[in-house]
Formats: sequence, structure tokens, C-alpha cells
Amino acid sequence: MKNIDSKTIDKLSKCVSNYLKNIEADTYYWNGKMTWMETINFRIEINKQIKKSSYGANQISEVMCWGGIRNFRDNDHLPTAINELQNKKLKYKTYSRISSFSKLFSFYDPQNYFILDARVSLVLNSFFIKIGKSEYVLPFNHRSAQSALARVQLSKLKKIKSSFINIGEAYIEYNHLILKIFKSVNIPKRLPKRPEIIEMALFSMYKQRSK
Repeated sequence: MKNIDSKTIDKLSKCVSNYLKNIEADTYYWNGKMTWMETINFRIEINKQIKKSSYGANQISEVMCWGGIRNFRDNDHLPTAINELQNKKLKYKTYSRISSFSKLFSFYDPQNYFILDARVSLVLNSFFIKIGKSEYVLPFNHRSAQSALARVQLSKLKKIKSSFINIGEAYIEYNHLILKIFKSVNIPKRLPKRPEIIEMALFSMYKQRSK
């Protein structure tokens, strides 16, 4: 697997740091239903429920509803997907729905696994291309994007040769990337010092690009 080099991580960390300067704990996140702090607390609460009992249908439903996914029917595959994740080898059935499964992974262990969807992929891919590191482009399937704009933007990147065999392999490296950025970024004291903040920043940075 192609590990992302330290200079690229440093440059990306600076971008994330600059973005977080304008974020308050009570800033609304994504669809305006929760603030940044409430979103973090929601993940923590669901994670506590999972640890206390199991990753049951109620928790899966809550996560999918929160993430805007209404047609998820792979509850029975989740234990297998988590096992693949822990072994760092995602199979097609899992990585072909990485937007959905990464949401579930992020609640299963919010400090080690993070959400990877079309918006995050676009922000990262645009950054990699801009600094001349197109080999790091994440091969995210543009057809999986819910937004028509994101689908168009991602489709323009599909001809770029990535060093990753598939999005499953890229997702494993993406989790490492988030943790490396987290170690490099000085998160403002008003925000919780948790790695999910990095993923949330990348997701939110897409809104600036799409205006």
C-alpha cells in the first residue's frame, strides 16, 4: 500500500488547522440538525451503547438515519465487515458501500475509524491533485455519491491513475491519514480533542468548494 508522505500530511494539516480556526463548538454541522459538539457527543453516546450490548438493529438504524442513508439492508453483513476492517482487508461487498459501512465503522470505534464519503473524497482528491500528488487520489466510485454535483466532480477524476487498487485499500490508509493529521493539528480549545474533528473538517470543507 502507498503510505502518504509526511510533507503531504504537513500541508494537509495546515489546511485543516486554518479551517478549524473558524469553527465554534456551537457551529452547526452538515445539515444544521446538530452542532459540532452535539455531533461528537452523539457518536460517543452510540459508541457507549454498542460497547454495553452490541451493534444492534437500533444502533444501525440511528447511524444510518443520522447519515441520510435510508436504503441500508446489510445489517447481517456488519460483523463480517468489522472483522475485515480489523484485519485491514476489506472485500468488495464491504468497500462497494464504503459510504455506508464507514459510517457504521466510525461509531463502532470513533477514535480509530472515520467516515469516507463523496464529499471527503473530493476534498482530499482535489488537494492531492493541486499539490501534484495524484497517485494518492482515492478511487471513490462516483456513482455512489448522493449529490448530483459530487457525482459529476468525482466522474472527472476517474481517469486519474491512483496507487490504490480499490477504495477498500484506500480506506485503510485514509484512517491512518486522519490519525496522522490529528497528531499534527492544534485543535482549538473550544473543540474536543478527538480525531473525528479532522474528518468533520474535511467533510465541511467541501461546502466551500461547491459554492
